[in-house]
Amino acid sequence: MPSTPANWTTQIYNYAEHLYDQPWELEKSDKITNDQEIFQRLRHREVPLNLIFNIFLDVISKRIKYKIINLFFNSQVIDNNSEYSIDFIDKKILIEKLDKFQFIQTDVVLESMTSRCFIELKIKSTPLSLQKIHKYLFLHGLWRHKTKIHKTPYLLLLTEKPLDKQWAVQERSLVFTTSNFSNDLYQYMIAHDLPDKFGKDGSMTYLHDEVIQVMTELQLGWTTWQSLGEMLKQELESLNHSSLQEGEEVLKRLLDGFLNELSQRQLWQEK
Repeated sequence: MPSTPANWTTQIYNYAEHLYDQPWELEKSDKITNDQEIFQRLRHREVPLNLIFNIFLDVISKRIKYKIINLFFNSQVIDNNSEYSIDFIDKKILIEKLDKFQFIQTDVVLESMTSRCFIELKIKSTPLSLQKIHKYLFLHGLWRHKTKIHKTPYLLLLTEKPLDKQWAVQERSLVFTTSNFSNDLYQYMIAHDLPDKFGKDGSMTYLHDEVIQVMTELQLGWTTWQSLGEMLKQELESLNHSSLQEGEEVLKRLLDGFLNELSQRQLWQEK
């Protein structure tokens, strides 16, 4: 069974706690002097988008959820009609369960009977790096180490720019040498030694064996917000808007709302 499924209401409370823990996000500054500017700034930050995407994935149908995961691979790695559901994991409970790890802030955590999946969200110029990938690998390894349960590990990267352009400049030319970005990244990853620790955290060498095994089984995927928007737009257009069934009305509102969010943030442009 998955660890501790969350739901869309959990995401709302988690974001409220985030704002409580980081009140500076709602504070004025020399450049931001009124409430309207503060709220406008929030609409362009990554954390609210993270919340919206989590809620969207949680309430959307299993078929579309699996279709989104397959988009990261441009192929069907998961059967859209799979009998297994893939559920959200309450990240706060996961942190407690896994030794209160602090070396990474996860964006999206999913788990099914056979798989565990992390999705990293990136917007604007925020760069990715090998260290970020290593942190996710170690989190997969820690999850295995604590539960003694092995499941297929997934790491999915959702970026605004092409993956090579979203990468840290100092590593970019070393990582991406062909047009197959996912394979380039995987080869670069396995060619480098694992770190012994992250920052001020204690030694993590005890996880090296688990992490090495995770790397051999890892399903590493990548796509852009633009590609995601195009796929969801196709789903929206496939609905018969003149005679929507009850469930389709909900689906239309979900797709309309999420696509509007991507459009407002200029992460997706309708073609």
